[in-house]
Amino acid sequence: MLKHDQLYIKQQNKQWVYELIKTKEPLTKPDLVKHTKMSPTSINRIVNDLNSENLIYEKDNDTKSVGRNAVFLQINRDARCSIGLEFDMNVIRMGVINLKGELTYMKEVPFSVRENPDLAIDKSVSMMNEIILEQGIERAKILGVGVGLPGYIDDKKGKVIHSDQLIWKDMNIAQLIFDKTDFQTVVDNELKMQAVSEKHTWKENEAETMVLVGIGSGIGAAVLINGEIYRGSSNTAGEIGHSIVNPNGNVCKCGKVGCLASYISERSLIQQAAIAMQAESMADLAHYYEQGQPLVKSILEQAVMYLAIAIGNIFTTYDPKLVVLSGQFFEYFPRLKTELEIRLNQYSQHDDTKRIKYSTLQNKGVVLGAGIVAGERFLELG
Repeated sequence: MLKHDQLYIKQQNKQWVYELIKTKEPLTKPDLVKHTKMSPTSINRIVNDLNSENLIYEKDNDTKSVGRNAVFLQINRDARCSIGLEFDMNVIRMGVINLKGELTYMKEVPFSVRENPDLAIDKSVSMMNEIILEQGIERAKILGVGVGLPGYIDDKKGKVIHSDQLIWKDMNIAQLIFDKTDFQTVVDNELKMQAVSEKHTWKENEAETMVLVGIGSGIGAAVLINGEIYRGSSNTAGEIGHSIVNPNGNVCKCGKVGCLASYISERSLIQQAAIAMQAESMADLAHYYEQGQPLVKSILEQAVMYLAIAIGNIFTTYDPKLVVLSGQFFEYFPRLKTELEIRLNQYSQHDDTKRIKYSTLQNKGVVLGAGIVAGERFLELG
């Protein structure tokens, strides 16, 4: 037991040193001794191990100075990589992420993912092989694959329990991809994956306790507490789309009355407008809104009102340092950001508008986060 404990401690120390170099590079060995309180002998051993595994490299300080120049340690960011994959309703996105957590390549292919899970998996594997060939990536350098998609996910088994948007059910995505590629695969809800990339985007002290709210074909959230994804008992924490905001309101497709999703999802917005006019897309709604069409204006302002209530409840429940809003809603209707601030001031106890940010990752967030998760999960530091 003692030998096992000692081995575990060594692995943890090695992981700690690696993460320090990764997040705070360039560092010297004396810097690592100072940060970790480990002995110089232990730091030397760990650095030599990481060097021999080609995960870090040493770089001389070019600054002219008296005495011996410092040697800086940096991550060998291209020594390994991971693949990030997103299944959206009408598109498959895929990218390559290096050890530093940087998206070095991304590809997006239109594809009708809905109701075609087997074809979607085959298409993603084909894309993966094309990218590996095009980018000249050695398969042995690929740590694994991270997959993000909407729906209820068993992240431990890599299984889609149910996805309303994609109409997928009871599919072990991780096993299917592994069987076709031999790459270890991790699967999670797309917002939980994107929350990881948002964490790497914002200042560390802001992102430690953060809620990401995604507004698109549906609406949901991902919660970070102390830098870690909060999952709840069944990995469904953050499913705010089916929280009730109006018990006498719209009937949701889930069968309940007054769900937030029944007011602000793309499908519900278009359906509400289509009763009185030709509206088939969010672009149509944006056109009517810019023209000042009264019904569309009313529908959108009502949606923002209920969104403000939901965000106010998030601030009250979690008290995050940051709420990040993502998705196409505010890209189509940027002027509604002001309306959201006005409403939020009505429904919040404090000036929470200062803690609202808008994601800058656009369509890269899920792919980047999924790749980061795969890289961290499957990099083995023995």
